[in-house]
Order: sequence, then structure tokens, then C-alpha cells
Amino acid sequence: MKSTKRIAVLGGGAAGLAVLKVLLELPQVRDKSWHVVCYEAREDIGGVWLPAPPTDDPPLTPLYDSLTTNLPHPIMAYQSLPFPSSTLLFPPASAVLAYLRSYATTFGLLPFIRLGRRVEDMRWDAEERCWELKVAPGGQGEARKHYDAVIVCNGHYSLPHYPSTLGFDAWRTQGKVTITHSAFYRNPEPWKDKIVLVMGGGPSGSDVSAEAASVAKKVYHSVSGFVSEDVGNVSRRPRAKEFRQDGSVLFEDGSVAQDIDSVIPATGYQYDYPFISPPLLVHSTLPLGPGPTPPQHVGNDTNHVYALARHLWPLQQDFPTHTLAFIGLPARVIPFPIFEVQARCVVRVLLHPSALDIPHELELVRARDVELREQCAGNQREVSKSWHRLPDEEQFAYREELLAFARLRKGEWAVEDWAREMYPVKGELRKEWREIERRGEGKRWVHGVGEGGVSEWIDLMRRVLKEARRREARGQNINGLEKVEDLGKV
Repeated sequence: MKSTKRIAVLGGGAAGLAVLKVLLELPQVRDKSWHVVCYEAREDIGGVWLPAPPTDDPPLTPLYDSLTTNLPHPIMAYQSLPFPSSTLLFPPASAVLAYLRSYATTFGLLPFIRLGRRVEDMRWDAEERCWELKVAPGGQGEARKHYDAVIVCNGHYSLPHYPSTLGFDAWRTQGKVTITHSAFYRNPEPWKDKIVLVMGGGPSGSDVSAEAASVAKKVYHSVSGFVSEDVGNVSRRPRAKEFRQDGSVLFEDGSVAQDIDSVIPATGYQYDYPFISPPLLVHSTLPLGPGPTPPQHVGNDTNHVYALARHLWPLQQDFPTHTLAFIGLPARVIPFPIFEVQARCVVRVLLHPSALDIPHELELVRARDVELREQCAGNQREVSKSWHRLPDEEQFAYREELLAFARLRKGEWAVEDWAREMYPVKGELRKEWREIERRGEGKRWVHGVGEGGVSEWIDLMRRVLKEARRREARGQNINGLEKVEDLGKV
């Protein structure tokens, strides 16, 4: 790459801010030999944490009114900036947005961000050896900008994914009942006195089913692995097997619901890049052949982007691999710290493109293909859905792998031992914290915590966990509900 570089960061959410912060650490940016700009389509930074009414399709954010984090913020935070002292352990979305704004001002990011600038198209100019971006609005209309490298940080919580359950598409098309993806959900009032089916056992599916139950006549909560049982006005059911033409829903255990009048699929989102047109990004997964030659194009089947080196760089033949990177694709991870370490890897490759050993990266992709095919018993759809998932210890191994690749000093930005300790018990912590807040004691628990450093937050989390296990030992079920160890997935 040229010594003078132009770099575009697409998206001003948590991933884009992390990339911008890491880029601004470079002397090349400080002495203005590298020109860096971040394009954000919305009126402010924050990404999914910036509220918006669900009037667009897809909505600008899936953020619902009552959302709180499902990770304790000491674990969730960027490693370079903790949340303020006295922050609730599982803060509301408004506190996360304030934190992201503080991150941007603390590290001087705002002058490099262009708000209200949507990248509508990007293409590789082979003759000029650069990316051409169409940015709108651009003063007098659309503006075409040229960059040596583009870092994509647009997130993957925008375009809803709907279930492929037999008969579901017919229900949507025929309008038999009201079907509203959780991306459009803001509060339970529209479902007052309704009989609702909520599909999905992730954080949003669990929150939506609990909130809907507070106003609905009845809620069916369908999650893979559930055993059919009734708890108050909530009927737990396993995965839905068929949406029948007679208006009933058949579940995998043979039970049937006859009376549903609303469905809320909380079934996740698609990987979506409408600004990258074919053939640069084809809407399928191209097979990876033997040898050192990558596929002709990069593919996106909506479940994953393929083939990527280390979930970051597209291995293909259309453009130099080091000129484009995707940040934040891994799922079921602690995202903010991963964004920062991914950014440091991207910076290393921008400085030294030869650091990216393409034949070696292709072999790593093939090895992951083999591993996932074994895990998923050859089911290609499940392989695709699993490609970017790095649950539990796998995500920490990934972070360590990235740290080694970035050539950081030993121990610098390493995964903290206490993060490894607390991540597996995040569910216990969240349940107990909800009970603490139900008693109105949350602010008292966190008052002044953090003023003396992160060790105070570690001590608090251990005390919350100890309280949770005392309660469990006494046989007390939080909020009168039975404990669910594994909510499963749709």
C-alpha cells in the first residue's frame, strides 16, 4: 500500500468507534499522512444503542424500551475505558449509549465522524487500485469518494431473520395473524389481551415473552429444548414444527396451539451488506477448492460471510484482501473487547500487507469447515449458522489468537482471568441482579463501586453470585419462576 493512505470506516456504532480509536493511535494518522473518516448513516453515533421508533423497514435499531445488557458491564466494556463508577451492573440501553458517547469524546473521535452520511455503494476500481464509495447525501447530492482501504462496521442486527418453519411463510403472506419480528418490538402494549406466540430463547425472546405475559391473555414461548409446561399465563413449548392452514401450530412434541392471534419471531438477524453489489459479494457460499487459490468472489448466504481470514478479511480474487475488512461478525461473544483487538489486527495488515499469509489463511478456513461439519453432522445450513459463532471458551481463544497476530507486547490487552471466571455465570448474575433491582436495592449495591478501580467491580460480581447461590441452596426461585438452565435456540 501507499505510504499516504485514505481509510474509510463504515458505521459509527460500537465497532466503528473501536476501529476509529485504534486508528487514531497511529503516528501516521496524527501526522496526517493517513486520512481517516468514519461514515455514519444516522443522526448520531451509537449504532443499535441509539433509539428510534420502528417506522422504517427494517427498523433503524431493534432496541426495545426496557432493554438492559445481558452481560455485566465490567465484562462488556472496552478494555481501554471502564463504565463510570456506580453504574448499575446490568445497565439500561441509555447508559450504554452514554458510555459510547463518552468513549468517543475521551479519545477524540468525533472530528473524524461524518453523521447523516450513508454509503450506498462501493466498488473496486482496478485501474486506480482503490475503493470508490458513493456517499449520500454529499452536500449537493451524492458524492463519490476514493479510499485505499475500507473497514466495514455496519453490524448485523438490522435485517430480521424469519423462521423457515413449515407453513410460516404462508401465514405471513396470507395475514392469518399479526406477525411482528422482535426487531419492531418496543413495549408489550400492542399485545394487550392477545394470545401470543413468541419464538426464540435468546435474550430478546426471553424478555419479550416475559413482558408480553404482563398484558397478554396468554403467551406461548417456543424454544428448542423446552418441555411443555404452563407457568401462570405462559405456556412453554418446544420448537414449532408446522404452521397449519387451519390456524393451529404444531410443536415438535406433538402438542398443538389452536388459539394464537399474534406471533413474535425473536429469531435473529441476517448478515446484510446492501452497499456491496455482486460480483464483489455474491448471495451464496462459494465452495473453497484445494490449493492456495481463494474463491473468485466473497459470498454471503445471510448466515455468514465466506471465506474470511480470521472472521475479518475476505479471501477472494476481485481485490487485494488487505484493502477490506469486516469488524464484529463473531456472535455469542463479548463484543466490545473483540472489536478493539480486531481493529489492532487490521492496523497491522494495513501497515504490513504481507503479514496476511493467504495460503495459510485458506488452510485455517478449511480446518474450520471440517470442524463444523463434524459438529453439525454434515448439515450445511447449521454449518453456515455456526461459522461466526464463538461461544464460551472459544471466543477467548479467538481473542488470544488475534493478540498474537497483532504482535502486541506479551500481556498487553490479554483476556483478564476474572472475565473468564465471570462470563460462564453471566446468566446467574443477571437473574440475581434482577431480583436485587426488584427489591429496589440496585443503586445501593453499586453506590461508589468502581471509584477504586476494576477490582471493586470484580468483588461486587462475586458477592452477587454468592447471593444467587445462597438463594438456590435455600430453594428459592427468583420471582416465583422455575430456574431454566438452558433456554436453547430457535
